[in-house]
Amino acid sequence: MRSRNVGVDAPCQGTGASNNSICDCDSLMVASLSTARGPRNPPRDFCTGQPRVGMYLFVAICCSGSLDVTSLCRFGVAYGRTWGIAVTELPFGAYAKRGYWKYRFRGLTRFKAIPGVIRAFIKRYPLSLVSDVEVDGVKFRCYPGQNVHDRLFFHNEIFVSEKEEFQFLLSHAVNADCVVDIGANTGSICISLAAKAPSIKRIVAIEPDPLNLERLRFNASINHVSNIEVVNCAVADHEGEMKLWRKSQRNLGQNSLHKLGNGSTSVTVRIRPLIDILKSLNVERIDVLKIDIEGFEDRALVPFFQVADRTLWPKAILIEHSGASLWEKDCLSLMTSLGYEVKGRNADNTFLSLPTSLPN
Repeated sequence: MRSRNVGVDAPCQGTGASNNSICDCDSLMVASLSTARGPRNPPRDFCTGQPRVGMYLFVAICCSGSLDVTSLCRFGVAYGRTWGIAVTELPFGAYAKRGYWKYRFRGLTRFKAIPGVIRAFIKRYPLSLVSDVEVDGVKFRCYPGQNVHDRLFFHNEIFVSEKEEFQFLLSHAVNADCVVDIGANTGSICISLAAKAPSIKRIVAIEPDPLNLERLRFNASINHVSNIEVVNCAVADHEGEMKLWRKSQRNLGQNSLHKLGNGSTSVTVRIRPLIDILKSLNVERIDVLKIDIEGFEDRALVPFFQVADRTLWPKAILIEHSGASLWEKDCLSLMTSLGYEVKGRNADNTFLSLPTSLPN
């Protein structure tokens, strides 16, 4: 599978000027940064939080001659604003896949005049990197420095690394009435299912993180899928609010309702029981349920199975078990005791299905 590089110079074209016009690109840069941060709040470096550190890096890039003018403008638009921002104002194709970013940035580390903290940052994927890719017919605006699944899209590995998961989900999703994705992230699973199995009548994508949510909605829109219903909340055992903890800026897919160490930051999100969400959407049947909520799976599933009618039990379940050490109750044992059969298991996930005839 090969990704298609599209729209190499679209940010400059969006201004209506030629690609060689540095003035128009500068205007776009200033306008974009003002929109993202506000006119009274100058953009701060997302590595150190200091407003002037980014200037040093930008000047170093200019002096090095490592990037052409268009690339410099693109970096200026992205720098300091894609962390905490969903870049949705430009159409798909505005950010071509640029695999050389990582390597050209690393080349700047030879300049000893650049502060050490900046050189250390340059060695990694920049958090500001945004890339529009198309993999096996699925379009995705990915942020490879901020999300593991986005990195898999960026490297064309999403359907290879997650091959077992997609095979299991697709085998049960074709002609499905309803698929439920709990912990939908930026849409890598639910959007891919919608694109590859258009016969699915509806997909309920549940995602609490406001940043992931906006990126999910954008990725759904560029794939022109109309059967995805996005629900902005987390799934838990009661109604209310909780803090969603962000463990790392480099993987927003690892957010959890469990506190993830002293360095974690948080955002307050709404929580709801799964049964309440399904009732509010008039869901009467679930063919496939995928759940990946970083150790909170038991709080979502155990209360559901305690009150839900058997007709609402998912026919197939993909559950992440890598966070099982955080479970208060073993929801895998619960599901097997209810009649579910384990169809497969890998390092991260367990695949279960419900036989046609259930034991009494």
